[in-house]
Amino acid sequence: MPRQKAQTAHYHLLLDQHSGLHHARLEPESFGTHEHHAHQITVPFNQAKGVTSWHSSAQHKEQMVQVGQCYVAPSGQPHGLTLDHTGELVNFYVTPEFIASAIPETTTASPLEIIEFQISDDPLIRQLAATVRTDRLLHGSSNKLFLESVLNVLAVHLVNSYAVSKVQVPEVGKLPNHLLVKVREYIEANEASEISIADLASLTSYSTVHFTRMFKKATGQTPREYLIYHRVSKAKQLLASTNLSIVEVAYYSGFGSHAHFSTQFRRLTGTTPQAYRKHS
Repeated sequence: MPRQKAQTAHYHLLLDQHSGLHHARLEPESFGTHEHHAHQITVPFNQAKGVTSWHSSAQHKEQMVQVGQCYVAPSGQPHGLTLDHTGELVNFYVTPEFIASAIPETTTASPLEIIEFQISDDPLIRQLAATVRTDRLLHGSSNKLFLESVLNVLAVHLVNSYAVSKVQVPEVGKLPNHLLVKVREYIEANEASEISIADLASLTSYSTVHFTRMFKKATGQTPREYLIYHRVSKAKQLLASTNLSIVEVAYYSGFGSHAHFSTQFRRLTGTTPQAYRKHS
């Protein structure tokens, strides 16, 4: 990424060397022409005027990007950004390798190609960015499992809406029961550890996108939703049967932070961990 001023505030969370999230509050500045190995999706969140520039067919182009819009810069395409006021941005980075792993059908013919740089009004991308931003601001950090779920959705959306050639992604059925049992046993055995969707998918030999769809058809929940529900259930047991502190309960239930634990616990039970312990 281009060098920023000292006043800027950055948050990074990577799933691999290049795929992940960048949430930043940036001072007015011109960010010179640069490019990334990953496809970059940028969403602005305040009224700072952003002028994006990019190179296409040996031409230099510029266009204003407004709040409520986003821009998609394909892998390897030179582009830049100029802000006239302090600006807040959410950047997603999704590598071609991440998409190929999540959706193997994108590699069956020619390599997947994303259409050239464009600014768009894309409600799904805006929603994903807003959800990640809220989670990040609420908890101080983002959850890797949550980000992985978001990037899987984003990968499918890029393939469906931004690919040069249409890719046929087949429908899937329910995850077979013997594989569902295998996944559940793995979650129970590793409930206090960080578990990724890729970890669970690898148990079934399906890609992360296909596994997620098959798991939801079998259980009615996404893998992330199921894992959170399981961890809250574990926390309820610990709160009722041990004298562990709330922070320790969060840790032994597999939550990465006390804030994330408290938010999810209240969302699923309607009460706080402290109140639940008091009345259990």
